[in-house]
Amino acid sequence: EELAINTFLSDVRRSNAIRHYIVTRAEDGALIAQARGWFVFVNPDTGTISRLPREILEDFATHIADQS
Repeated sequence: EELAINTFLSDVRRSNAIRHYIVTRAEDGALIAQARGWFVFVNPDTGTISRLPREILEDFATHIADQS
């Protein structure tokens, strides 16, 4: 089966957001699964929690919702 996987962000804060996933069957759009996780940005150089980089926010700009 072919699946369609969509993702978006909500509750965007300085260093974290909620990332949502929706998996549907491509053929008829039937919902297969939904999930969400807490997305925290960690600076790869220091290993510490850091602000979400502007580049990431710009990449997700069209995929940010007001829901949680």
